[in-house]
Amino acid sequence: MRRNWQLRWSDCANSIPFPNVETPNLTIIVFCIHYLFNIKQRLPIPFAMKAAEGDFHMPIIKFVQADGSELSVQTSDGVSIMEAALAGGVNGIVAECGGACSCATCHVYVDPAWVNKIPAANQTEVSMLKFVQDKQDNSRLSCQIKVDDSLDGLKLTVPAEQY
Repeated sequence: MRRNWQLRWSDCANSIPFPNVETPNLTIIVFCIHYLFNIKQRLPIPFAMKAAEGDFHMPIIKFVQADGSELSVQTSDGVSIMEAALAGGVNGIVAECGGACSCATCHVYVDPAWVNKIPAANQTEVSMLKFVQDKQDNSRLSCQIKVDDSLDGLKLTVPAEQY
């Protein structure tokens, strides 16, 4: 007899928004682990992975790291760029405050082609940007930019140092 606190693979797999999932793969396993251990807050589920081809489409954010290497991270709508960067293993995003817009250690430079395509910075972000090193006109805090389909292909540069 199964108790209601016991979860099976099918319980998790049936709650995944991916179509026609019959066999588990790494993406689904990671999603399910996150789902099972975040019972209090099931939605939105921050989820990111290194970009790979699949049956579903998720926005891809491109990060140019301080050493010049480029890393593409595939992520879901509704998460912040900072959360996607941390989950995708981007070096240089410290995120000491966890996204509360109180430390400016998730500073990035938005590619000039994308500056006008993302929402404008709010007052809190503008205040925090005064404390970043090497501030530029295209400086933003990645914790304040939420991912949606319109940001697919967004290119960001991570500064060499956050502080």
